[in-house]
Amino acid sequence: MSKEVKVTNEALMLAIKELIQKVDNLGSKVTSLEGKVDKVDSKLDVLSIELLSTRADVNILKKAK
Repeated sequence: MSKEVKVTNEALMLAIKELIQKVDNLGSKVTSLEGKVDKVDSKLDVLSIELLSTRADVNILKKAK
């Protein structure tokens, strides 16, 4: 036996508003994470360039011996 549940328009509108707020919060979190990922990506680029430079310096020193 299933019970019939009556849902009012007000209850539906409230649920929709809550879902919209959650989606907005999720969007804010995604934007924040994108910014953090961009920072990490930039740092990795710099570290990669420095690593290549260090390797080049090591190769030059090895050849100079």
